[in-house]
Amino acid sequence: MEKILLEQYQNEFNEIFSNISDTRFEKYMLKLQIKRYNSYKKIWEDGVVTFDFSRIINPNIRNEIYFYYYQKLTKDEWTEQGLGARKYILNHIIDFANKKMSNAESIIQKYSRESLILNFYDLMSDRRLEYVYQSINKNNEIVFYKKHPSGLNLLLNIYDFFKDYYNQSTLFDRDKWTVDDLKLSTEQIASATTMKSISFASIKQTEMKKELKKFVIDAVKIMKWNTVISKFRDMNEFSLFLARQHPTISSFNEIERYMIEDFFNYLELKKIQSITKKNKKIHLKQAFEKMNLLEIIKTKEKLFYQTDFYYKIPQKPIETIPDSVIDQLNNALNDNRIHVAFSRMVVLLQQTGLRITDLCLLPFNCLKADSEGDYHLTVYQHKTKRFVSIPITKETAIILLEQEEETKSKYPTSNYVFLNTKGNPYNQNSFSDYLNRIAIRHSIKDENGDLYRFRAHAFRRTRATDLLSLGVSADVVSRVLGHTGLHSIKHYTKILDPEIDNALGVIEQYQELLFETAFEYQEPPSEVMKKAAIEEYLPLPNGFCGSKEECATAYACYRCPFFKCHPHFLPQYEKQLHLIKQALKIAKIGRLQRQIDLNEQIMTEIIKVIEKAKNMLSKG
Repeated sequence: MEKILLEQYQNEFNEIFSNISDTRFEKYMLKLQIKRYNSYKKIWEDGVVTFDFSRIINPNIRNEIYFYYYQKLTKDEWTEQGLGARKYILNHIIDFANKKMSNAESIIQKYSRESLILNFYDLMSDRRLEYVYQSINKNNEIVFYKKHPSGLNLLLNIYDFFKDYYNQSTLFDRDKWTVDDLKLSTEQIASATTMKSISFASIKQTEMKKELKKFVIDAVKIMKWNTVISKFRDMNEFSLFLARQHPTISSFNEIERYMIEDFFNYLELKKIQSITKKNKKIHLKQAFEKMNLLEIIKTKEKLFYQTDFYYKIPQKPIETIPDSVIDQLNNALNDNRIHVAFSRMVVLLQQTGLRITDLCLLPFNCLKADSEGDYHLTVYQHKTKRFVSIPITKETAIILLEQEEETKSKYPTSNYVFLNTKGNPYNQNSFSDYLNRIAIRHSIKDENGDLYRFRAHAFRRTRATDLLSLGVSADVVSRVLGHTGLHSIKHYTKILDPEIDNALGVIEQYQELLFETAFEYQEPPSEVMKKAAIEEYLPLPNGFCGSKEECATAYACYRCPFFKCHPHFLPQYEKQLHLIKQALKIAKIGRLQRQIDLNEQIMTEIIKVIEKAKNMLSKG
């Protein structure tokens, strides 16, 4: 970078530093008051996070690093709960700047991005700064991944920031484009999208890179951002293949049919799903058609034929989570090391079958109660772009309300209910990764004894098949899951049960099996009823009441002193015990202490009733 280019932006720097004298700036500390976070107040007793830039020897580097922090903090791009880590990381960056950039005019002047990485590792080689974490790959194998230390990641972010900041070239000349550069509207970008940039750096063919840039500029005008990313990713893979197998090709104009056939053969050998192979071929065909239509390229011959896409995709069995795995997972969620919000998300996935993206972006005030006291979850589906209402149980509603209250107390400015430990919403990748790390830690295995690999969408499929197996019609299941039509159910099961009477009642019964304490009333034998009538006992679904007055007890009869058990109702008592244990398990996962205490008390009373009924039965 030439010196004159840096001087061009010095006026903006000077404006920022105009109120700070040189002497004061040498000792200047950027201070941010930290409120609500007691953990930080324990670390910094004055409740202030202090960033000290005065230790950076080179004034040019000091101004740039300060300017970067200034931009991030004043634009609220950094959350308050992450400031402690950034204060610690700054020490590594200062150490690197003083030892490796003492005479540099700018952070981007001395090193390329690649050499910056090598020099950082060289300086920090005696420190344990590499992050290694484990996960489960698609073959259910434990794999280890290595990431850059956070100090290097921040340094690279600063480097990229000033690379763009000083760059006077046009957008077309750059190899990295962001959604802001392309001026995309919020409607074009899905809420759950984490990829906000596109890079052409890996495309080695000069003309091909220009052609793809023209394609992207036109594509974003008519397509969603995620669609553009998907098509570009497959075109990028094609260019990399050409660079290896046909290195003399520099433009898409030079592509011939045999090269397409070579690429398709390459795809067939890849260990990816058949539908993914087919989509890659279709994306390639569509991109070529679009570029020819826009006259970006003009291919010499017909490159694609219908037979390229005619092959039957093998049907895989529907992926549902086995009951044994669900039980292991629910037991693992009692681990206090697991973030409470995450545990509650897993409960809601099991009980509602929500798409993981919709759950991650669940807003406040989404819970509604009707006139009959039933709860419904109003969810905006990002896939179908519409709102749906999903029935949930009272216990699930309590879990959601507890989470809303906790999130509001910790992060009052957040728009979302479920946040991770850093105060950011979970996304599909981070959720699945966390779930599979739990599987590793607690050794969650399938029926074959293999380590189980969780996929978030499998909870939705499991919910659908569970409801269908209970006799709920496909039409009702489709509405409960928020599908736009009945055909969507075919993705979860091939069996479409015929309509049955009172299907919604079946759903309610299923919900009660998980949480509630309801019974199906069975008429006792006549001699039992006769004896009860003599004693003037009031018949109940699970026994008799000996009270002669109006009952003011609003809860289960088991704790009432007037309750009279009978051996005839022993199956109901045992069923009740099972249901209470299920409710207790859910309460423990949701960390709902009041429900835990109450269910444990009721469980103790039911066990006493069962023992008493068995004694009565043995005595005849």
